[in-house]
Amino acid sequence: MQRNAELERDLLPVPPVDFLRHPSIAFQMFVNERLLPHELPYVRSRLTDERLLAEPSVGEPPTVPLPDGGIRTSSNTVHQLFHLLRYQEATGRRIDDAATIVEWGGGFGALMRLIVAMHSGEPTCVIFDTPIFSAVQPARTRRPPAPQPDPAGPHRQGTTAAGPARARDQLSALAVTEGEVWGVRR
Repeated sequence: MQRNAELERDLLPVPPVDFLRHPSIAFQMFVNERLLPHELPYVRSRLTDERLLAEPSVGEPPTVPLPDGGIRTSSNTVHQLFHLLRYQEATGRRIDDAATIVEWGGGFGALMRLIVAMHSGEPTCVIFDTPIFSAVQPARTRRPPAPQPDPAGPHRQGTTAAGPARARDQLSALAVTEGEVWGVRR
């Protein structure tokens, strides 16, 4: 409760541009880089699209450059992709097999962002979390831009405390599109 109160004080009503560097978030939500040498080769050998490794700059997370490419990633993105790819390998089920994804304790939305990016459809995403994290998740959980322009318009993924949000159904005050950030304090 004390940590959430601190985060609410520091991140609301609008989070600062570097909200992922807040000491409480960095401490409880980021794995350190010691896992990268073990997990990155596994992830790179199984990913069909290395763009999934690209860490969004929203919140200014700590990142590292990937060898042999212009992509910057984070230890969290690699770690979560490692687990998602291991899940698919161990169960024989693809992320696309799920029409609804429920996550308890979604933090700043990093795992759900990857699940939505890996999913070829429009899954219903439900994140149960504290109000402070529900407030920052929409900035991190949007679907990445499509390689080709989509005549139906931009895709945005968000979450609300009230319930599920579908990839095309919700615009958020913290929605992010390519090159734009709304609702982030500078």
